[in-house]
Amino acid sequence: MFPISVNTAFISSASGARPVARPVFTHGHARVKRQCAMLNWRFAIYIKLGPISMLFGRKETFAIEAMAEPHLAAPSAVWGRMQVWCQGIAIGDYSEQHCGLYTAYWNFKELREALPTLWRAQFNGLGDRDLWNYLDGRLFGWHGDVELEDDRTVEECRTDAVEYGMFSFLTSWGEQFDRNGKSFIFCPDGKTVRVLNRSLPSDKGMALEASLEAVNKAIQQFVDWFDREATRLAGDCDA
Repeated sequence: MFPISVNTAFISSASGARPVARPVFTHGHARVKRQCAMLNWRFAIYIKLGPISMLFGRKETFAIEAMAEPHLAAPSAVWGRMQVWCQGIAIGDYSEQHCGLYTAYWNFKELREALPTLWRAQFNGLGDRDLWNYLDGRLFGWHGDVELEDDRTVEECRTDAVEYGMFSFLTSWGEQFDRNGKSFIFCPDGKTVRVLNRSLPSDKGMALEASLEAVNKAIQQFVDWFDREATRLAGDCDA
């Protein structure tokens, strides 16, 4: 027999959360060494404290705010909510529940590697609106609210997508970012990150800025958190 102790935990039921006594193996049992992945302890915390929101970075500079839905039980993908902050402005709809966070996770990992070189010499001298229109046309066939008469071939569209797709930011990264429209991201000097978005408050114009260091730090913290959540929700008790 394996030595055990008895802990009080919470489980969910039709009538809410209720305390139960559960055995906890103290050693020697390979199949229970990830018991935390099998116990939906987040449900009990949610009942007491509400959703558990994580903030990576600082809202007034650059931050990624995210949470996993508290009722998730293994095995599950990481479903949750998310928004991005820059200079105190939020991009994203944090009230949108049950969003798949993997697409944003994967794109942020790719972005972190590309950020220091996110600029082209051909962009030099372009204002924010001209730069927006150039990329909007190349990637989406629009200039703001005006659809262009696009005579490019399919192959030319593919070439432009490969060449300029890295500048697209948050677009198609998840339904949490659908409300705020398209965004583009750049790093003109290798030190400062600029985000263009047409739905910003009027006093901000079209552009928000943050240091490359702050952006990279927030991205890495978010990626690390997502990896932990994915492992927790995998429910692989044999590993």
